[in-house]
Amino acid sequence: MTKNTAPSRIQTLSPAWGAMAMTVSGLAMVSLLGPLPGSDIDTGAGLVFLALSWIIVITLTVLFLTKMIRYRENFLADLFNPGQGAQTAAWPASLLISALATSQAGFAGYIPGDIALTVGVVVGGLGFLGTALSGFAFFSHVIGQPDIPAQTITAGWFVPVVPLVLVPSITLRLTSIAGGEPASWTVWLAVSAWGVGFGLFLLLAAIIGGRLLMLEPPAAHALPSWWAWLAPLGAGGLGIVTSTRMLGDEVLISVAYWLAAVMWGFSAWWAIFALIVMWGKRKEARFHLGYWGFGFPTAAFASLSLEVGRHHEFAGLGVIAIVFWVALLVIVTVLASKTISQWRAGALFPQPAATQSK
Repeated sequence: MTKNTAPSRIQTLSPAWGAMAMTVSGLAMVSLLGPLPGSDIDTGAGLVFLALSWIIVITLTVLFLTKMIRYRENFLADLFNPGQGAQTAAWPASLLISALATSQAGFAGYIPGDIALTVGVVVGGLGFLGTALSGFAFFSHVIGQPDIPAQTITAGWFVPVVPLVLVPSITLRLTSIAGGEPASWTVWLAVSAWGVGFGLFLLLAAIIGGRLLMLEPPAAHALPSWWAWLAPLGAGGLGIVTSTRMLGDEVLISVAYWLAAVMWGFSAWWAIFALIVMWGKRKEARFHLGYWGFGFPTAAFASLSLEVGRHHEFAGLGVIAIVFWVALLVIVTVLASKTISQWRAGALFPQPAATQSK
């Protein structure tokens, strides 16, 4: 007797779900940085979104681990897919970003320091390791391949490098919670991770930038890839600042903040450029899970605006940070609504052909 077996939803689970977790945890992080002066609204929102991010992260961890174990071929097919393979790193990246937001909550005294320290070390370490391994597996498969379709080469490839440049940010907070001066090996690890991540970003920027200049631009479904450039730029600027703060040299710290200001300037220019491009393609756009990729870059740019503005005592950057924080709240609200709507319509889960069994 032959019967059709419908594929499991876990078997077809899209790597793009990880972008949702990155966005929510990124919103928690920037909210806990206090973009609204003299108000506790941002802190309250940050703690709510921090709790929500952990619900999402834990759920996705269970689902993706199940997919890795039970449907290994499907997981590897996603990982080695040039178009969406880099997004596989979004799940472990969300572990590190949620751990970063938790360490910020502990550093600011909103949750017990020992809890924040444990979560930051254990979960952040797992997120770092998972991101590094998935990024290595993806790039070692696609770099140098002569038959990679041009439409698959987008800024979505930045996903595996973003968490690496955030390592100094979480390390600084965790060492501050632990008390005392950071150990030399932690400084070395944090700075090395930043160097690997930002070095890969520069390499990929050259590849992806050349593709944008010489070939047909990405299709409308890849609109988030235009905005994705803000993620490594924003996180990279924060990383170089926190790296020098761990070293404690005032001259290096001053230089780092000016370099971060330079990176902010390019980020601002790119944001305007990306908005113009995306506005021209808005009528062709159709929602899919990858649109959650708009969220974390917005959080990274808002965070960098806050950090640079406070150091240089430039209130204008604080206003820009508030604008992007509010925009991020709107992005999360709209994307959550569309995700729920498509879930109810049954359009979020791909349906490959059913398998036959006897």
